[in-house]
This record gives sequence, structure tokens and C-alpha cells, in this order.
Amino acid sequence: MDFVANSRSAAYLDFDNDGDLDVIVNNYHDKAQLFENQANTLNNNWLKIRLVGAPEHGVNQDAIGAQIIVGFGDKGYSWRQVSGSQGYMSVHPKEQSIGLGKSTQAKVVIIWPNGKRQGLDNLKANQSYTVKYEANAVQ
Repeated sequence: MDFVANSRSAAYLDFDNDGDLDVIVNNYHDKAQLFENQANTLNNNWLKIRLVGAPEHGVNQDAIGAQIIVGFGDKGYSWRQVSGSQGYMSVHPKEQSIGLGKSTQAKVVIIWPNGKRQGLDNLKANQSYTVKYEANAVQ
């Protein structure tokens, strides 16, 4: 991104649904600008994970505070935490985007806000997953 502006906030999201994160910038007294990430030309793989909590089990509906640990390839891993907002006037999607490089599948561990853990094996790359809190998640 190479631009000059008086901006107040930015958010990242996969606007064009191609697996890489694009950026939208909110400019002061001007139009917002969308910057399209062209990393999809690298042909790398990705996952998208959206968590759904269970308030009756102490996990808020949006799973804010949950951690997602993704293992892929021989030694690759990534970590995300679901947040409500980040920065001044910025809210990112609750769906987490994770790059996998050339790996075609991943193993995921979710640490819910109540401390329980839930695991998922062999998730296929280039897919979006919605994961609901399971009451039998382990401590």
C-alpha cells in the first residue's frame, strides 16, 4: 500500500473471498479506500474459521477471547484470538483467516474462553468452517 491520506481506521477482511486479506481504510472527510491483496497469485492455501459460542456454557455467542491454534505441514503453525475490536473505530470480522502456505490440510485446536479445548483434525485447505462449541470439550 502506497498512499497518502488522513485516515482514522483500517480493517482487514477477505472482501473478494479469495483467501487473502484485503484492507479497507476509513479516511477523514473523504471516501474509504479498499486495497485488494493480490497474494492469491502465489497459489498458497488457507482456512477460514468462524466460532460460535454457547452462553449457557460460559462462552459468549461470538466466542470473543477464544484462541485458535492451527498446525500444518511439518512444522507450520499459526495462532489467532477472536476479538471484539482492535484499535480506534476498527472492527475486523470474527471469522479468522489463516494462511497454510502449500499445505493442503490442517489440524486445529480451539481454546474457548471458558478454558475448555476442542480439536479438529484433517481440515481441508481453501475452505470456510463454522465451529460450534461442544459441551463435551475437555478442560
